[in-house]
Amino acid sequence: MSQFSENLKNARKAKNMTQLDLASKLFVTKQAVSKWESGKGYPDPETLPLISEILEISIDELMGKIMDKVENKKIDLERAKFKKRFILLVSFLGVLIITSLTLVLFFTSRAYQGYKKINQIESTVNVYFPIKGKLETYDYNTWSKYDVFISISEMGYIVFTKEKEIELFEKDLQTNPYWIDFASNLDEIIPYQASIYTNVCDYYMVYNLDLNEYNLLPSQSGNYNYIFLCYQKENNRLIYFKYQMPFYRGGE
Repeated sequence: MSQFSENLKNARKAKNMTQLDLASKLFVTKQAVSKWESGKGYPDPETLPLISEILEISIDELMGKIMDKVENKKIDLERAKFKKRFILLVSFLGVLIITSLTLVLFFTSRAYQGYKKINQIESTVNVYFPIKGKLETYDYNTWSKYDVFISISEMGYIVFTKEKEIELFEKDLQTNPYWIDFASNLDEIIPYQASIYTNVCDYYMVYNLDLNEYNLLPSQSGNYNYIFLCYQKENNRLIYFKYQMPFYRGGE
């Protein structure tokens, strides 16, 4: 079947006409119309303008030079659907990218790192900090010149600024048995960088990470890892040190 015969048939049906109806208007036989629609023949050139007028279709469309109007509408509809889906996809990807960048910035931010570090300290030494994300850090590398035998890996402090924070933390001070207010016998395992704070600390603790012991001198000589916490009640500041320090017991 040729493009012309198919277009003629579709145009006739679109006008709800039978082959006989069209033949009557064209003053030809039904068989002639059937032959045109089956691709076995073509109308005379003089008949084409009349077919175009009766079926309300241009000769160009009828001859297949321009796609059928119905097909054009279908294509336009599909294009509109595709455009809509494309816009939705681009919008979704845009939101996804912005969300991802926001999460990356958050998880690499100073606030998140402070939050993460405070949680680590809490879980390690079993102390409750009613504040998150506000751990200020010291540059501990500048302190290494004081003692070449001591390796400080972290230094920082937390300041409690709200009454509720202070109240909750001081409650931990009163109920947590690991906080002490005087421990001169621990000077041997508190590095100089930290010991300068002990005179202005109201409470502090020393935790041996290797032995899982609080506020005790090791029973054997060795190089141990510690966490030192010092709370200054006057300015509501908690100072934090993590370090490695050798300990020598007499006679060993």
